[in-house]
Amino acid sequence: MMSNSDADFDMAKILADLAKGEMTASALENHLDTIESQVNELLASFENQGTAVAEATSVDETKLGQTGTDQIRDQKAEPSNSPPK
Repeated sequence: MMSNSDADFDMAKILADLAKGEMTASALENHLDTIESQVNELLASFENQGTAVAEATSVDETKLGQTGTDQIRDQKAEPSNSPPK
């Protein structure tokens, strides 16, 4: 059978271990929050780069499309009886 002093010692050790565990959990949560923020920043950076590439590609395709339209318009403007260029 345990004496009151043994029970008090065990309870104090349990409470100390619990407090230590809570501090460890809190530190881990803070570290995970930091990692999550860094991951979100990286994802935003990649999304911005992808958007910039897509916009640049879209502009290039638009320029190519306009050039082709201009060539078709120039061909239609020529009379049908004129010699080829």
